[in-house]
Amino acid sequence: MSWENISSAFTKYGKIFGKFPSISPMTWDTKGQRLKWESSVQRKSILLWHFNYIVGVHFIYNSSTARATQYVTIRRRRKGYPKPASDPFSSPSVKQNLGNYKSVWTSLNGQKLFLHTIVAVLLAYPCIVVTTDMALSLDGLYYMVQDASNVFQLPFRVTIFLHTIRFLIRLIISVEISSIAAFVVLSFISFLLMVKHVLKILLQETKIMTNCVTSKYIGVRIEYLLRTHIRLQIAMKKFALFQELGTLALMLMGLLVFVFANFATLRFYRFLPFAVFTFFPSISAMVGLVVNLTLPYTHEIFENSIEFGRILRVSMGNGEVKYFKRKISSVRAVRWYAGINGNNIFCLNRETKVQYFQNVVNYTITLLLGVRL
Repeated sequence: MSWENISSAFTKYGKIFGKFPSISPMTWDTKGQRLKWESSVQRKSILLWHFNYIVGVHFIYNSSTARATQYVTIRRRRKGYPKPASDPFSSPSVKQNLGNYKSVWTSLNGQKLFLHTIVAVLLAYPCIVVTTDMALSLDGLYYMVQDASNVFQLPFRVTIFLHTIRFLIRLIISVEISSIAAFVVLSFISFLLMVKHVLKILLQETKIMTNCVTSKYIGVRIEYLLRTHIRLQIAMKKFALFQELGTLALMLMGLLVFVFANFATLRFYRFLPFAVFTFFPSISAMVGLVVNLTLPYTHEIFENSIEFGRILRVSMGNGEVKYFKRKISSVRAVRWYAGINGNNIFCLNRETKVQYFQNVVNYTITLLLGVRL
C-alpha cells in the first residue's frame, strides 16, 4: 500500500462527499495532501453536520423507544388484536447500520482501484437502502407516520409531507453513516501504512548498520534505533484506547453482520426483491475481504518488529553484550490488540483470522439449522 493510493482515495472521498451540504469537521486538504480539523466558525456547513447527527441520534432513540413500547403493549393485548405485518428492527435498513466495517486492498496493482471502489460502494449504499425502505416500508418511522395519520385523521397532503420528512431523515442518516465509514476506513489504512513504513525504515537501517558501521559506533546506532522504536510505540499508545475498543466493536459487529448476511443470502433469495437481496452478498464479500487481508497485514507489522530486534541482537559488539541484550529484551514488539480500556483481550494476527472464519461458519450453520422459513 503506497501513500499515493491513500492520497488518491482521500481526494476521491473529498470530491464525492464534499458535494453534500453538511461537511465533517475532520476533512481532507487536497492542496496540502493532509487531514485538517475545522470548526463551525470557519465553515457554517459543519453546523449542519452536527445537526444531522443530533437528528440521527434522536431518530434512533425514538425508534428504539417506540419499538420497546410496541413490544410491551402487544404482549399485554388479547389474542384477536391485529399485529404489525413486519418487524422494523429486523429490516435490512437496521442491519446495514452495522455493516460499516469494510476496508483494505487486494494487490499492488489494484490498490488504488479497490480504495476508490470502497468509497463508491459506500456512496451507493444510501441510495439502495433508502429506496428499499421507502418502497417496502421497512424503517421504524413508517409506522409512526401511519399511526399518526390514522389516529388524527390527517389530510392526504399532511401525510405526504410527513413521509417526505421521513425520507429526508433516512437519507441524512444513511449518507452520514456512509461518509463516516469511508473516512474511518481510509484513516485506519493510513495509520497502518505509517506504522509499516516506519518499521520498514528501521529494518533497513538495522541491516545497513550490520554491514557498514564499525564496532566503535555500533552502540550509538543501536541506541538511536531503539529510541526510534520506542517513540513509535509511545505514539501508538496515544491512539491505543480508541483503536483497541474500536477494533473490538467492529470485529463483533462485523461477525454479526457477516453471519446474518450469509444467512440472508442463503435463505432470503426467494422472498426478497433483487435490489434488497444484492445488498447482503455484497456485505458478505466486503467483510470477508476485510478480515482476510487486514489481519495478515497487522501480523506482518508484528513480524517486522520481531525481525528488527533479532537483527539488533546479532549485530551487538563484544564489549557490551550483556547491556545491549537487556536493553533490546526490554523493548516489546509492535502488536495490534483489541480490548477495552487498556485491557488487551486478543492480538490481531493470522490465528485470529482462522478463528474468526471458523466462528462465522459455525454460527452461520447454527442459524441455518435453527431458523426455518
